[in-house]
Amino acid sequence: MIAPATNHPVIPTQGDFEFTESWDYKGIINRQSHRITYSPIYGFDPDMLRTFIYCLDEANDNDTAIDTIVALHGINPLRNAPRYSLIFESTSIGAEYGFNMSSEAGMEWVNVEYDSDVINASSSSYDPAIDEIYEAVVLKTKYSLPELYYNITHPVNLAFPVHIANFVTQTGIVGHWRQINKDKTVINGNFTTFGPDNPIFTGPVNETDPTNYAYPEDQWWPQFNVTVAQNVERTSLPRTHSLQVDFPFTSIVASFALVLVIFTFVKKNRRKTR
Repeated sequence: MIAPATNHPVIPTQGDFEFTESWDYKGIINRQSHRITYSPIYGFDPDMLRTFIYCLDEANDNDTAIDTIVALHGINPLRNAPRYSLIFESTSIGAEYGFNMSSEAGMEWVNVEYDSDVINASSSSYDPAIDEIYEAVVLKTKYSLPELYYNITHPVNLAFPVHIANFVTQTGIVGHWRQINKDKTVINGNFTTFGPDNPIFTGPVNETDPTNYAYPEDQWWPQFNVTVAQNVERTSLPRTHSLQVDFPFTSIVASFALVLVIFTFVKKNRRKTR
């Protein structure tokens, strides 16, 4: 009787999100400084593709230390984009975050340590894009979070691998994310990358006359790949949540039975007296 009144239904807005409890990386943000946004200088990156850095405390341990570093690259706050998530742009202290890459979209994590070949310019495996993202993580954490480094006094090498998602290499739905706030609000979302082969249309749609091309290609946007964090579904409580009571249900049943016995006994005594 109690549960239906306290659980709120999930209202999905689209069918492109599969509810899951399994995440590639997840953890809690304990401090504001554990969630960082790196915004490049316009002259070096005219597309202004930002990198979101999450320093996560794994939810299954007993301390509040950082265990995992996740770097999500290519996200921009495109207010005119479909289902753009303003929630993703702000930090919820104490919230649990989860991230998945979409293998269906051909995406995979690049796990980078300070001595990995992928960021070594003299190696045949060198990837300048990944090297740039890794350097952004170092730049934003070297002095603000020295506990992430082997030498705290003189931070040089990160003691943790950085799990990098370079979203702009593909277009379409390239990953999923979830945020569970301390008040048990759950926001599920995805990362959708737009680009020349998957553009955001900004012109008027002429549905009555298909021969009248009201939107030539120069009105389609963007002309480069950029990722939008989108909201997909939201609920005020997790689906596994159940109402907790301070006393067992059997006590309620026993108390009700005792009241019934006493009522029956008193009723019989009144009949005998009469």
